[in-house]
Amino acid sequence: MLVKIGIKIQATKNNSFRSFSTQAANAGSPQPPPPPPPPEKTHFGGLKDEDWIFTNLYGLHDSFLKGAMKRGDWYRTKDLVLKGVDWIVNEFKKSGLQGRGGSGFPLASNEAYGAGLLGKNACGSGYDFDVHIHYGAGAYIYGEETALLESLEGKQGKPRLKPPFPANAGLYGCHTTITNVETVVVSPTILRHGPEWFASFGRKNNYGTKLFCFLGHVNKPCTVEEEMSISLKELIKRHCGGVRARELWAVHSLQGGDRMALDDHGKVKVGNANLEEIDMLQEVTKQIEGHTICALGDAAAWPVQGLIRHFRPKLERRIKESVKRELLEAAV
Repeated sequence: MLVKIGIKIQATKNNSFRSFSTQAANAGSPQPPPPPPPPEKTHFGGLKDEDWIFTNLYGLHDSFLKGAMKRGDWYRTKDLVLKGVDWIVNEFKKSGLQGRGGSGFPLASNEAYGAGLLGKNACGSGYDFDVHIHYGAGAYIYGEETALLESLEGKQGKPRLKPPFPANAGLYGCHTTITNVETVVVSPTILRHGPEWFASFGRKNNYGTKLFCFLGHVNKPCTVEEEMSISLKELIKRHCGGVRARELWAVHSLQGGDRMALDDHGKVKVGNANLEEIDMLQEVTKQIEGHTICALGDAAAWPVQGLIRHFRPKLERRIKESVKRELLEAAV
């Protein structure tokens, strides 16, 4: 032991002397300029297979505990837990992980309890960790955290007035932290690969990977894991084979990574509509705006209102020209 301590002290002294000598020798000579910062990443997408977090997204492999462990899930979980809360929290901070909204995933819990990964002394870590699964009614509004709490308490799923926030008065009035499932799922992989790996995807303040679900007028509806900051156009082109029509009219964002693609609103585009339908469309947006619990209702109404507000003369002209054309064709 004494020999080891002596070696450490001697190394420290030598390092200090060497550092001082270098500074003294360079004091009178010009210093080279610092290296330029690495170029900012400008292209995103094309996630490699080895970087997938959701390794069984398409259900191609065994979906039970043994299959998950073969793919690296639960690997050295005890060691990660024993590193302590401070280390774990700092790793998440360095990774830039932000809350993920969206999909729910099945949880093989009975198997995990049987294998000692959950429950008393989970993973042999000395911590007791229990997971209870409660099934809600499956309504869209349960994506709002306080509506979810109402559902768990057996009530109608309507959001609560805030404050108080769940952290102060949540489930049954107790302090409650609500975290999205996808956020929890990616956390162990970040700890195993390191925060720098996770932060290598996406741009600043938008790091990591994300599940994106596409529905509607795309050629191949799908759910994919991709790099954050990838453009919507690239996502649709790379994974969905483009949209059904030649021109994408709108893509509506649903919860989290869900996307609803709609092609051209052909009826208005070709003028095959009535003038009264413009006011009808405006009235529908007014019935939506300010009357929904979710703010996405307003977000869906505003683009249509802007279209009518700024381009109403063009819409009316297109419809009138279509009516005139139909009358001429009928006369011929």
